[in-house]
Amino acid sequence: MRSHVRSWLFLGIFYAIMLAGCKKKDDPVITTTITPTLVGNWGITAITFSPGWVQYTGATPIPDYIPYLAAKGQTCLTDLTISFTATGAYTTNSASLPACGNVPESKVILDYLFGDGRTFTETNTTAVLYSQNKTTSIPVTKSGTDQLISLQFVNDQDLSGQAVKTTYTVTMKRR
Repeated sequence: MRSHVRSWLFLGIFYAIMLAGCKKKDDPVITTTITPTLVGNWGITAITFSPGWVQYTGATPIPDYIPYLAAKGQTCLTDLTISFTATGAYTTNSASLPACGNVPESKVILDYLFGDGRTFTETNTTAVLYSQNKTTSIPVTKSGTDQLISLQFVNDQDLSGQAVKTTYTVTMKRR
């Protein structure tokens, strides 16, 4: 009888070990990094050109537009708040900013990227900025974080309208 009890005890322990040892491990949690959405309020911190913009023949190339504008006393683009909505529209507060009055160098970027009646669509890594009535569009690549985002696009012309293929990068900080 004793050996019978030992056998049952041994089988019970063996069975318990097998059940515990064969327990399925939890599936690993796979996290994916999602590029942040444009939805929200943003302020421009940098606008860079590659190659650098040459304002006139023989001029030193300008790789970063914001310091160039600051040296001219123009703060329109850095004072500006760009608001992207969940419905796909985006606007600026340029009309209410005195700094955005008579500033032709700032207006080039302002009108090209952030004019009235603009809309946008986006995915995790790209966006398309549309002009009013979607007559033109600018496909951009998005990168960055929840608080700092860059939009990059290529144009066949530089800021002066010269036939120089240029990569533009607009960096914005969440406000």
